Amino acid sequence: MNKTTMLALAVLLHPATLLLAAPLEELVENTELRLAIWDANQLAMQQQLVAEYSARVPYVTVIVEVAADYWSAMRAAVADGRPYDVMWMNGPTLPLYAGSGALLPVQPLVERDSLDLSPYPETLIDLHTHDGMLYGLPKDFDTIGLYYNVDLFDAAGLDYPDDTWKWDDLKAAARALTTEDVWGFAATLSAQTVVFDLIGQNGGQVLSDDGMHVLYGTPEACAALQFLYSFHEEGVSPDQTTLDETGAGNLFFAQRVAMMYAGSWMARFWADVDFPVNVAPLPAGTQRSNIIHGLSYVIAADTENPEDAWQLVRYLGSHEAHVTQSSTGAVISSRAGTQQPWVDSFGDALDAQVHLDELPHAKPYPVAPLPGWNHYAHQVLVDAFHGNVSFPEACTLAAEAGDAYLAENVTD
Repeated sequence: MNKTTMLALAVLLHPATLLLAAPLEELVENTELRLAIWDANQLAMQQQLVAEYSARVPYVTVIVEVAADYWSAMRAAVADGRPYDVMWMNGPTLPLYAGSGALLPVQPLVERDSLDLSPYPETLIDLHTHDGMLYGLPKDFDTIGLYYNVDLFDAAGLDYPDDTWKWDDLKAAARALTTEDVWGFAATLSAQTVVFDLIGQNGGQVLSDDGMHVLYGTPEACAALQFLYSFHEEGVSPDQTTLDETGAGNLFFAQRVAMMYAGSWMARFWADVDFPVNVAPLPAGTQRSNIIHGLSYVIAADTENPEDAWQLVRYLGSHEAHVTQSSTGAVISSRAGTQQPWVDSFGDALDAQVHLDELPHAKPYPVAPLPGWNHYAHQVLVDAFHGNVSFPEACTLAAEAGDAYLAENVTD
């Protein structure tokens, strides 16, 4: 096939190439792109998407690579001088990579191609914008739900949780479900899945508006953390040592825990286990609250094929690709009008609509200039949940640990 035929085929199969700034003669040469992801559960879905793209743009081969230790793999790839071309990126880590110049801003490309961003939630666009520049196209979004073991509820003679539940209902159910072999609720210190949600439900904030101060020491946040710890104190949650060693998900899978908070990215897994699991809205504190987060596709600043990488990202951000993604049940696609296939993919196995119904109560994932702050705050809370630091002192110390990290490492 000569170049003229390849050019015509490329334009026919992929009209977006008409908008390319680079000479088309260069873009019809065979190109290999590396796409990095961190979730092996989404590998089949991601491979399906890139196969659909390559069928439309036959001169591009996309290799999907799962990096289990993702951020270490990112650093190593950059250091080796062979960065991944396209990558998954989350909101908390974006400022670090964008601020260091490791990512290609896509804002100029969006403007050049007159790409309509309105189908994406404004929250996710903001989450992947740094210093006024957009760095990625949203891939998906997630919210948190209360997952529960249906059989254990039936055995205890309890009504299933619903949108009327409040914190007191959660505690009462955890007590009723706790036996010699089962804990009623897994009260974990998972940030996105539990801690941030509870703080919002009690009317508090995780971070100051400028992202430079941790607000765990405020009355609202500290009361939420103490409520979480009360499940440990009453023995209706696994203790911190058990959670550290085994993990809440493993305990729930072993039917040793009756209820746990989990993200929508786990819905497919829990729907497919061999015992009945369902999901309900998060119980309210003084108000309803949830955390919305989502990934984006970003481009390495040092990619040797920036235009091809951008066209891949454009496709992955398209309506068609988002419908395909949703239909697999892997995650909730971020584009408006593409979420229903995700819900439908579960049939009667699980009430996945709950995760979409949580959107009106969802707050953006709290983001600081650097992502490491919560590691230090979390360590203090873990120590407190082991019984080594009392409340409310633990709240103050956790906030101070996070603040110290940000003060020492964030530069103007």
